[in-house]
Amino acid sequence: MDSDSKHGESLFDLANRKYKINEVSPPNQLYQSAGGIVNTDGNDPDNISKDEVRGPDNSSPRVTSLHEKIKNDLSHFKSTLAWWRQKADVLDSEVNSMMKLAPHDTLEDKLQEVELEISSLKLNLPAPHNLSKAKSSTPGPTKVGVDAKSNRMLEKLQDEFEKMSASPTIQGVQQLYNGLDEEYKNCLLCLTAFPENAIIKKRVLINWWVGEGFLVVTDPKGSMAIEKAAEKIFEELGEKGFIMLVHKKGKRRSPVPDSCQLHPFMRRVLITLAKKAEFLDFDLQGNATHYQCTRACLVEGGQLSRPSTVSRGRKIQTLFNMNEQFLDLKLDLFISCKVLQLGRWMVSPDHNIDVDDASSLLREMGTMKRLRYLSLQGVTKIGKLPASICDLCNLTILDLGACQSLETLPREIGSLKKLAYLDFSECYMISRMPKSLKNLQQLQVLKGFVLYQDGKKKDKSENREEACTLSDLASMKKLWKLSLRLDKADDLEDEHIKDLSQLPELTSLMITWIQATKQPSSSDRGAGRKSKNSLSGGEPFPGKLTKLDLRGYPRASMPKWLTHSEVKVLEKLYIRGGNLANLNRDSHSDSLWSVKILRLKFLANCEIEWLDLRHHFPSLVYLEKFHCPKLKFFPCDGYGVWMNPHAKEEE
Repeated sequence: MDSDSKHGESLFDLANRKYKINEVSPPNQLYQSAGGIVNTDGNDPDNISKDEVRGPDNSSPRVTSLHEKIKNDLSHFKSTLAWWRQKADVLDSEVNSMMKLAPHDTLEDKLQEVELEISSLKLNLPAPHNLSKAKSSTPGPTKVGVDAKSNRMLEKLQDEFEKMSASPTIQGVQQLYNGLDEEYKNCLLCLTAFPENAIIKKRVLINWWVGEGFLVVTDPKGSMAIEKAAEKIFEELGEKGFIMLVHKKGKRRSPVPDSCQLHPFMRRVLITLAKKAEFLDFDLQGNATHYQCTRACLVEGGQLSRPSTVSRGRKIQTLFNMNEQFLDLKLDLFISCKVLQLGRWMVSPDHNIDVDDASSLLREMGTMKRLRYLSLQGVTKIGKLPASICDLCNLTILDLGACQSLETLPREIGSLKKLAYLDFSECYMISRMPKSLKNLQQLQVLKGFVLYQDGKKKDKSENREEACTLSDLASMKKLWKLSLRLDKADDLEDEHIKDLSQLPELTSLMITWIQATKQPSSSDRGAGRKSKNSLSGGEPFPGKLTKLDLRGYPRASMPKWLTHSEVKVLEKLYIRGGNLANLNRDSHSDSLWSVKILRLKFLANCEIEWLDLRHHFPSLVYLEKFHCPKLKFFPCDGYGVWMNPHAKEEE
């Protein structure tokens, strides 16, 4: 009998008592181990104040909020307890059957399989709901470091944790880990680099995995092959209980998880495995650092933040900025890097990275010939990129999102022949697309493309040949995700719709109108203006489009191409801001949409009855409305969300 059982408590209880697992868990969570699912509050600029909410019966905001809170608590208790009770009954029945029927020579193996499953489940036991003590995680950078007293405590707890490594629970995790494919192991260990309780966007991890070569797709024709392969990894790691998939966006539950998280206890176990595999180095606080491994993290005040102390930099293959907000690096010390994440990874528009001399920082960029993934997201004071960046022959992912000072892209950017992902969204100083952009034939995702250059429509101006136009993108046969920006345009034109229809794999499209237009007149409502170039003429739209996101749409009525008859397979429709007044454009009263997920935000003029909306959107599974004052008497909860109780929830 081991020491744990002598004290009459389970190993998981012991770990909880020593490491305060439940106390450090983020609030407002719902853990469900079967699918590896977690609901948790994060930071979102759209968070809704309780004082802004009124229920369908016009009850006070406070009453509505309390009512929804009580209902959510009770629903949580019932569903969680029912699921665990059912799972325990199923496993109990299986074990009883094995004991009676299984041959003796296979009985031990079968019982070991059940024990492994139970070990996985124990690591996902629900933490207290703590709804009354909810605190949103701060939007700013995660601070790393503790005082001396905490440091001594952590050192002692680390020793005790090492002694617990022989426990059945931890051994069960190790057996599950050993059963993973090598690429799955590497992908999983990447999560240990992030701070405890961090909510990590899937896209951040996918970019890292692609950069390191953990995620390799052999099918050259698959436009979404990377995303599909990554989703398979997330699904398996979730099913086995290693990670928790985050479904919530702010205070509103998203139907599709876009983030994930490690349970603190699971992270501690995986850190031990990462050390053994020499995947990452960690200090006593569990922060990823750099001593001997080829992967390192930039941490505020850490060793790599002081260039004079870097001696092994040339051997580092992955450099990831965890929370350093001021960059002072010499990139010629990191010429072996495959992954260079200098920008922000956390979801917070307020978290920007500062650099004193951007030109000096990026001067040696062209020497990093092995670089596959480069992120400068949110890095300020970068006015332009050096031409040498176009010499990065292996670059696959380039993330320049929210580089708000960036004014131009390199003219020779088309020489990056392997580039598959290019993001310069929220770079509002950029007004012209370099013509060589059309040479990126491997591109699958393009975010931030400016449709009009210098505020002029496509005409016979002398600058026309210097800028890449929408028609030039026809060479990108693998492009499946595109976001457009219209700075000074009133509307799309038929020729643009025709150009978009030339992209055979396009399934996701976002269009953002930046410059606000005047309020539409009464003659504009309903039918819109009818000119030969207006999209009200009705050019056919890409037949594969499943997701459309319109932001700042200037018209009162829906565009002609956006009807149930033209966009037949559209499943997700997001409309945010603008002058839209009516969701139904078809003249036939029986016109029906195939949309399953509908998000409506900041639509001051939009007006439609709930029954009419349900009639025209019969397949609707999820509806979210926010700051739409004329959408009244919708059966949404206190956060503006309605979910179809009769529809099967998306996995």
